Order: sequence, then C-alpha cells, then structure tokens
Amino acid sequence: MSDFDVKKLGDPKKKSPLVERCEAAGWDEASFMNETERVLKRVTFNDHEPISDVGFEKAGCGAYIYFNPSDVKVAIATCGGICPGLNDVIRALVMDLHYLYGVSDIVGVRYGYAGLAENPPASLKRLTPEIVTSIHDLGGTKLGSSRGCPSVEEIVDTLERENVNIFFCIGGDGTLRGAHDIHLEIERRKLEIAVVGIPKTIDNDVEFVFRSFG
Repeated sequence: MSDFDVKKLGDPKKKSPLVERCEAAGWDEASFMNETERVLKRVTFNDHEPISDVGFEKAGCGAYIYFNPSDVKVAIATCGGICPGLNDVIRALVMDLHYLYGVSDIVGVRYGYAGLAENPPASLKRLTPEIVTSIHDLGGTKLGSSRGCPSVEEIVDTLERENVNIFFCIGGDGTLRGAHDIHLEIERRKLEIAVVGIPKTIDNDVEFVFRSFG
C-alpha cells in the first residue's frame, strides 16, 4: 500500500505571518488548512463499493509553521527536461516566500541536482523579487537544468554546508524519486531540512498527479 502521509520535522508552533493578514481581511484560523482533512486517492465509487480511507493530506497554508521565516534559508532547483511553466514556479516561490512569509535568504541551485555536487558547474544564485520579477515571460528555466545527479551523500553534504532549511525540487518522476532519496539521507543524519517536491511533466508519468504545469 502506498504511504501518503507527509513526514514532518516536528510540531509547527510558530504562528504563520499569513494569520495576521487573514485576520485583517476578516478570516480566522478556521480558514487555514486542517491536516486531518484528506483528499481521497480515488474520487469515484459505485453504490456497492466501500469508500476508501486512503487519501492525500489536503494542500494549503497552515496557521502554524515550523521554521522562523527570518532565520530560514531556502534553496530551489529545477531538474530533468525543460517544460513550460518552470520560471513561473520559481517566480511564485520567491515572491510568496519573500512577501507573504518574510523569507529573505533564497538561493537557486544551478543546473539541477548537479549544482549540489562537491564540484558544481556553477555556484548557488541568490534570488530576490527584483531578479525574478519578469522571468515568467521567458522560456526554459532561469536556473538551468540537468539529468542525473551526484551521489545523495554529496547533495546532502552541500545542503548541510550551505545551511539550507527548505529545499524545493521541481521535476518529474526521476527528480521526485531523487528528492525522496535525499529526504531519507537527511532523516538518517537527523538534520532539520525539509524537502518539498513540486511535480512537473510533459509525459503524464507522475503517479496520482493528473494535472501539472508543463
């Protein structure tokens, strides 16, 4: 059976900066994601079938977060084949992290996982709203991409050395399998690094994902 539970570094105890914004708009904490809500793996059933209790954690913003945004460092990588929308995702991540959460330390990994090798093809690139403001008008990816990757140990060594707290991996089935292996190595070392996979595909080969950019 597939495991759909999202692993957590610990209990989120810091109130999200979004809460104050939402309260000003007349919303309350009930407007935020409730992690007990699930989206069923199968959404259609006939009259004679029991409704499956296997499902995904519902996506959305939580009222409480784990990291302190002013202290956090985020890294973003695009991996695998090029497809439409990559720059849109990079831009959206930077804009939301900066303006909604107050994260100021954001870097881009150049040329996919290769950018986290011991001897990378290029150094990490600082990302700011000014740098990404118009990249959604451009094709490809501002960060470059590559296929394959250095060893998982090298990648985690680099993340640890660069003091990365959150690592966004944008890619297809191979990229997301790699992200899972990176997570396992981080877990083995007991590091406080969150790995977030963002699926993209032009091949429709990411299981359970029926619509993605690309």
